[in-house]
Amino acid sequence: MVQKKDLEIVRKFKKKLSKKLTIKKIILFGSRATGKTHKWSDFDLIVVSDEFKGKKSFERGIGFHNDWGMIIRLISYVSHLKNLIDWKKGQL
Repeated sequence: MVQKKDLEIVRKFKKKLSKKLTIKKIILFGSRATGKTHKWSDFDLIVVSDEFKGKKSFERGIGFHNDWGMIIRLISYVSHLKNLIDWKKGQL
């Protein structure tokens, strides 16, 4: 189960990011979501926003790492939930 301190970090990130774009959803997955973390666990996030539509994947995350304030292994920015579902199907 996700730790309260990790949820608070994600909420703070969402609040900062919301000043730059309209966020439909942020999804936390991986070890932080399951609560099975270790010393080097990162935050795996999917950010869903219509404002990413038409942008290449590398363009979607430009500038957001500064908002995070720590190293991120993966942030996936998708334009709508259909893209997220299609992406997830490709991972199975």
